Amino acid sequence: MQFKTAAEAKLRADRDGERLGNFVGVVAVEQTVDVETGEVLEEPIILVRHGEVPAEVAGD
Repeated sequence: MQFKTAAEAKLRADRDGERLGNFVGVVAVEQTVDVETGEVLEEPIILVRHGEVPAEVAGD
């Protein structure tokens, strides 16, 4: 999913994190992308994570 702000992404991840009976884990990341080319301009930043997420997205 895409959100316009980091705050929106964190809110959604927090809500989903409260429902971990339906999910194994959830992570919200912030990433800067050129919308015209799709090129990733900066490394992703982990905003919040809940539960179990794969190591490649956990930021460890």
